[in-house]
Amino acid sequence: MTPRVYSEDLQLVISSIPYTMRTLAESGMTMLVVTHEMAFLGDVSNRVIFMADGRIEEDGKPEEVFNHPKKERTKEFLARYLSEKK
Repeated sequence: MTPRVYSEDLQLVISSIPYTMRTLAESGMTMLVVTHEMAFLGDVSNRVIFMADGRIEEDGKPEEVFNHPKKERTKEFLARYLSEKK
C-alpha cells in the first residue's frame, strides 16, 4: 500500500466516525467520548463533562456548558476553541 492510498483510506475511515457515532447515539447507545470537537459533541450528547488537570470543571447539558459556563477554565477553553474555528 502506497502512502497516498493509505492516507486516502485513513481519511475515509476518519470521515465516517461522526456518522457512525451519531447513528449509535440516536439508537440509544450510551457512550463515553473524549474529544475536542465541540460542534459534534453538542450535536450528539445529552451531557457534557469538561475536565482540566484531571478534575471535573463543568458537568451539565451541552447548552448549559457551552453557552453559560460557570468556571473560568471552561470559559477560557471555549473562547480559545471558538477563536481557532474562525
